[in-house]
Amino acid sequence: MGTGVDGLDDECALGVRRVSTGSLLASAAYAALVAGARELLAPGTSEYARTSLARAGRAAAFRA
Repeated sequence: MGTGVDGLDDECALGVRRVSTGSLLASAAYAALVAGARELLAPGTSEYARTSLARAGRAAAFRA
């Protein structure tokens, strides 16, 4: 965001050692939550679930 580089690899090449996303990941999760809730309220459908993360994917993502 606003760095003028294409991604983390470019930033690492420039000597960047730490990248902080702040609350960007949480905001993305909240946006998905709100979109799903709005869909349930308005049309009453649950198409949002098509993009959900399967149980195995969640377990792998948070494995220690």
